[in-house]
Amino acid sequence: MSLDGASRLPVCRTCLEQLIATSAAQSSSNAQFCSCCATRLDAGSFSARQDGLCEECRATPPPFAGVVASGQYDGTLRQLIHLLKFERVTSVAALLAERMAEALDGALLQTQAPLLITAVPLFSRKQSERGFNQSRLLAQELVTALRRRGWDVRGDYALLLRKRETRSQSELNLSQRRANLRGVFGAGKNAAMIRDANILLIDDIVTTTATARQCSAVLVKAGAAQVWVATAARSQKVEVAGWGTPQ
Repeated sequence: MSLDGASRLPVCRTCLEQLIATSAAQSSSNAQFCSCCATRLDAGSFSARQDGLCEECRATPPPFAGVVASGQYDGTLRQLIHLLKFERVTSVAALLAERMAEALDGALLQTQAPLLITAVPLFSRKQSERGFNQSRLLAQELVTALRRRGWDVRGDYALLLRKRETRSQSELNLSQRRANLRGVFGAGKNAAMIRDANILLIDDIVTTTATARQCSAVLVKAGAAQVWVATAARSQKVEVAGWGTPQ
């Protein structure tokens, strides 16, 4: 994987300490999150009092088993992701992966061993321009971090492919995001490895779960036993709207 033009500058100690403090504060907060997609719930809402699911996950269950995030997309965590994604400070990936590994330890996903880790693919031209796929870099670092914790994991980054280039999801609302990604992802050259596998799909940020749903659907259709999603950060939805009938 080419990292031409990327920076390996170390992350300063202040940023590291701020991220640790932020993660600790989030862990001790009374906020409630959807037990499937990890979006924030209103503690007094009907959803929070019943099965722990948000309205979207209850109305249209996603093809993934759940989303595990290392924190919310704000503060120092947001800054670190921007350093990785836009400033090409690739040393940030190891730090973010370590936080993701801690979150996954708490989710007890190691009971689903062995675990096959893959990443949301970029379109070839976009990856060439950036010099690397930030989700794949996170996935590679996560494999290392989880193995240090005794997990039975391995990475395979040819399970999925991106068939065409799309507009940036950050520019779109929920319905536009769905349309933007429809039919974009397909099974990759190592699709035979998907059947009966427990798969952990890695993305840098999850907002509406549009990308996670589309990629997970491809993996499930190809025979995956179960798909989980792990992300460096969980952002809040760009709008509140139901998914309706999957297309």
